[in-house]
Amino acid sequence: MYEAMARIICIAAPLAGAGKTTAAINLSAAFAVFEHQTLLVDCAPDNRCLLGTVIEPPAHAPGLARALQLQEDVARYCVPTRLEFLRVLPAGQGLDQAINDPAAAAEDRQWFSEMLCAQAREHDVIVLDTATALNGMLAQALCNADELLIAMRIDPPAVRHMDTGFASLRQLLEKAAGLRKSGKSELRVSGILLNCCDNAVEAEALLGPGTFDQIRHACLPVLIPEDQRLHEAYWLGKPAVCHDIAAPGAQAYLDLAALWGRAREKSKAEEKEVHP
Repeated sequence: MYEAMARIICIAAPLAGAGKTTAAINLSAAFAVFEHQTLLVDCAPDNRCLLGTVIEPPAHAPGLARALQLQEDVARYCVPTRLEFLRVLPAGQGLDQAINDPAAAAEDRQWFSEMLCAQAREHDVIVLDTATALNGMLAQALCNADELLIAMRIDPPAVRHMDTGFASLRQLLEKAAGLRKSGKSELRVSGILLNCCDNAVEAEALLGPGTFDQIRHACLPVLIPEDQRLHEAYWLGKPAVCHDIAAPGAQAYLDLAALWGRAREKSKAEEKEVHP
């Protein structure tokens, strides 16, 4: 019998400050608005997902790091949000040390895979927010995700560092391609999410036609505009859809979630044809 499993989306970025965590929080919330059971897993050591989703977050939520260290069920560490269909698994304290301990690397990798598999049976979508650096946690996320969403900030300050950004982007894509080639992952690159610009014309003007042509084919059709309401929402401890659902940023993330929802329904229909 066909058994639906959650789509696991890994959100990564080639440079810090690209809006990766904002994207993880707000895309997760948008899925929840559409009543998809959603789990946001914070895989980044700065532990910021909880701050942007819970008005009064626990001061020392143990989260993923504790569950990994003790090899425990993560359900007890998940934190509910004001959205009925969204829960957050915080990173907790010391995640970097937990995942990068060479003495337990193989065991930790197995536990992480089994944990995501178990959660995938209980959710429609799992969103993994990752660190910018290509560390052990990001590698684990890439190995276990179905899709990779890459956040890139496109505004005048970010454009000044775009050479570094493109070099890091190539490194990230090479890592994903290497995992697929080795058979360790079936990861698909969903595309590049452009932040802080209203449309492709604006992005092209900022980057220049030659530079923009390098990524044009990979850019998602939805762009995230510069929207102060997104920043306000984060510091108030809520996703943008809970702060001002009519704001341009909130609407953009709803549009992005709707794209995934339609793709998921199509995928489920195709799977049922193969495995009735």
